Amino acid sequence: MIKTIKQLLFIVVLLLFSCATVSCAEFSQVELDYARGFNVEEGNGYYVVTVYRPWGDSVEPESYLLIDRDKPIPLEYKNLHVIKIPVERIVTASMTMLPFIEKLAPQEALVAVGGKRYVYSEKIRNMDLPDVASDAGSGLRLDIEKLLALQPDVVFIYTYTAAEKESVDRLRKLGIPIVIASDYLEETPLGVAEWIKFVSLFLGKEKEAQSFFAEIAESYISLKSLASQSSDRPTVMVNAAIGGTWYVSGGQSWPAHLIRDAGACYLWSEVEKRGSVPIDFEKVVEKALNSNFWINTSTWQSLAEGENEDSRYTIFRPFKEERVYNNNARVTSEGANDYYQQGIMRPDLILKDLISIFHPDLLPTHSLYFYRHLEERSFP
Repeated sequence: MIKTIKQLLFIVVLLLFSCATVSCAEFSQVELDYARGFNVEEGNGYYVVTVYRPWGDSVEPESYLLIDRDKPIPLEYKNLHVIKIPVERIVTASMTMLPFIEKLAPQEALVAVGGKRYVYSEKIRNMDLPDVASDAGSGLRLDIEKLLALQPDVVFIYTYTAAEKESVDRLRKLGIPIVIASDYLEETPLGVAEWIKFVSLFLGKEKEAQSFFAEIAESYISLKSLASQSSDRPTVMVNAAIGGTWYVSGGQSWPAHLIRDAGACYLWSEVEKRGSVPIDFEKVVEKALNSNFWINTSTWQSLAEGENEDSRYTIFRPFKEERVYNNNARVTSEGANDYYQQGIMRPDLILKDLISIFHPDLLPTHSLYFYRHLEERSFP
């Protein structure tokens, strides 16, 4: 018996010594409940992360090997994009990644952003970070010299076109560790929010991300259930014309899901698209003239601003009845909108706003967070 105990103690000491001399980073199993845009395979000291659609029209997925710094690269994965983890120096030109990074990473880990004027977080704006892009998100506009000097462990961006993807490939040949995040292609609000788990893989914060996301999902599902109790299903029109063309959210997009989950009828639910869809002004009039609510009206600060932009807006019923709400309650002077940053991570807060708008009796004490009620129909 004593001999057995001594043997067990020896094994424990040996294991402790091994973890003191060799990296024993814990690799947790990552389960995805809502996100459909990426997949995670766990290995011995590494993850293989596959982004299925790096940009909207892509047909080829991209895979990344996220491997412990002290582990050799397995031969079968040598052709993947390799990122040593946990990362210590992060650059992001994707504003939707910022709230995830701010939530999970130590402050000093973020060393630069791309398109700094689009950052909403006051904490990040006050960090005096270098700006590596003239605009947010595009690989075509990244400052190569700045990136090379910063020596980041990872650079998060998003791409819209194959041309931008080609630019990304050129940056990679220079040794810049680019990772394309296509969270915006997710169909559901919780699918977008679950990309916090994607970011957590690079930081070694898998458990923290899973715990946080579980709370968000529980809150969202509870609010959705609350909205379903109402028998009233008001009709909702969205967005506004740009250059004479009205772009509406596709019926499979996450904004459309938010409207339906808030207990309303989205007028373009039958459009089987994830992104925005161009529609003639006249067609919008035909479908939405007598809608109950109008939301997400570009940059409008008041109904007067909309009327000044195009007097035809005044013919819509929600305009006449002042049932117009815009998602720009949290916007900086430079135009950064927290709806598209913190709102990506906290769709439950957006849903709460929408339920309060469509069914005020369900949340009588709620004060709008991302949304503003637009008033003042005419100029003085």
